[in-house]
Amino acid sequence: MYKALIVDDERILRSGLVGLPVWKELGVEALQAANGMQALELLEQEKIHILVTDIRMPGISGLSLIEQAVRRYPWLQVAVLSGYGQFEYAQAALRFGVQDYLLKPIVQKEFSAMIQKMVDRLDRQAMQRRRAPEPPAGPGGSQLEETALCRFLQAGQAQPLPRWVQGEASVELLMIRLEEADGDRAPALAQLLNGAFRQEGLLAALPMERQVAAVFVKRAPGPERLADFLRGSSRSVSVAAERLCVCRAGPCPAGELPQAYRSIQERWPWRFYHQGLADLGSAGREEPPCPEPEALLEALEQKNAAEAQQALAQFCDRVCILEPPPDGTRQVCARLYQSIARQAGPNEQAMSDHICQLMGHSALRFEALRRMLTQLLGYLEKAWSDQELTGYSPPIRQSIRYMQQNLQDPQLSLSYLAAQVLFLHPDYLGRLFRKETGLPFTQYLLTMRMNRAKQLLEQAPELRIGQLCEEVGYGENPRYFSHLFHQSFGCSPSEYRRMLRQ
Repeated sequence: MYKALIVDDERILRSGLVGLPVWKELGVEALQAANGMQALELLEQEKIHILVTDIRMPGISGLSLIEQAVRRYPWLQVAVLSGYGQFEYAQAALRFGVQDYLLKPIVQKEFSAMIQKMVDRLDRQAMQRRRAPEPPAGPGGSQLEETALCRFLQAGQAQPLPRWVQGEASVELLMIRLEEADGDRAPALAQLLNGAFRQEGLLAALPMERQVAAVFVKRAPGPERLADFLRGSSRSVSVAAERLCVCRAGPCPAGELPQAYRSIQERWPWRFYHQGLADLGSAGREEPPCPEPEALLEALEQKNAAEAQQALAQFCDRVCILEPPPDGTRQVCARLYQSIARQAGPNEQAMSDHICQLMGHSALRFEALRRMLTQLLGYLEKAWSDQELTGYSPPIRQSIRYMQQNLQDPQLSLSYLAAQVLFLHPDYLGRLFRKETGLPFTQYLLTMRMNRAKQLLEQAPELRIGQLCEEVGYGENPRYFSHLFHQSFGCSPSEYRRMLRQ
């Protein structure tokens, strides 16, 4: 039985999708997650075959979720649901392995048809895995002719065109790159390619150091067919599929194969943006500049942790969509890392030395940089919080930290905090709180909740009012929440959201 995971921060929508009859009709078990973090946890616990996710979510975005999920679980069928029809989101989703894209509001018939297609693909893949592999058949030419092709690719017109590719009007060059540790597996992988793709227009697959060069008549197999083969064959040659990378160039006349080869070599640095098995597509494209993280730098200067986290996620998503030159991206990330490190206090120099070492590491991927920046930002957020609470006594510091972490709890109160967390008399805690903060406990808590609500409206404008109430502890009384919000900011939550959109 297949399992599907629906990820959306709109509870009503995801519950409705999970309840559709298509799952029972196709024999698929449907699970749900409210955000990207929950989704990643479920993916670790369950064997998920189908992932359907929203793009815009608080915390981990849909694009980040897809990128991590496809890297870890390459068999996943992925679809995107979004209320945003921008081309760049669809483009990024397709690059991460998404095969289906639906815009909200969701039409049940279209959604069911999409799930049917995904199940059909899973069935085909299962059938292909059950088939016995074809026995390897050696290359069509002699070893000398293969060597001649390698020399021709590398030296161009200085070497004659090998006899067995002469006269081909249109060929496509496919290169498969292995990691350094797997370089000795290239001959075995080339042999498997020769055995599997002879009937699909393969002229020859040749090992070349840590690469395999495959020349096809007209066009090489599509990404899906090739990915299935690589994942299956990689086990036979003891190569992890996640350490393979593919690049293609052409179709072109056989005499232009050296130019195709050079363009592919120029494309390899773009592996920086891809974790695991990746089809980098055809070489040659315009190189956009790396986006400037101005919003993130401004949030860092203002010591606004929530805005900094949001700005970092947006910056990383933008980089993944545009794919600027890797060297430029490394430099921008290094500057960001050092900017964050400067505010980390005594460890600034050690962190600066660390990033210098990382920037010089050729195997460092963008996803690793993203994780490092996110982690460091988390440390910085805690440092800011500690700095703000420096002047308070331990009971008050503990109280404020607990309140920050549990604003969604409707039971949060002075008496609860005193009895269940601090084990103090509520009267004593109330007097101490007012003395040190200058505000009664109830007023302090109200201010924290209203500021959090305002922040959520700014970060996730698509968030429903009911969801917003739950996030700040007023889930059972949305009318009272709206009254308090209007009292605090002079407008209702809906009015504030409309002002943000203007």
